[in-house]
Amino acid sequence: MNHVLVVDDSTMDRELAGQLLRKNTSYDVQYASDGLEAIEQLEASLPLALVTDLRMPEMDGMELVRVARRDFPTVA
Repeated sequence: MNHVLVVDDSTMDRELAGQLLRKNTSYDVQYASDGLEAIEQLEASLPLALVTDLRMPEMDGMELVRVARRDFPTVA
């Protein structure tokens, strides 16, 4: 599927990033509120790209990127 996954624990920032992506690309946007939820979504349906906040509870953005690169290498 041609979608981008936006991950941020702030609802406002997550929605703002999604709005910018939808406005400036033809991609669908999906959302996750933290790194653990993002991993679940990656397992269910691989996005073309992952846009993440760095500071989040449970799993920060850098750890999410490390896991995504290791387990889902086709995601940008």
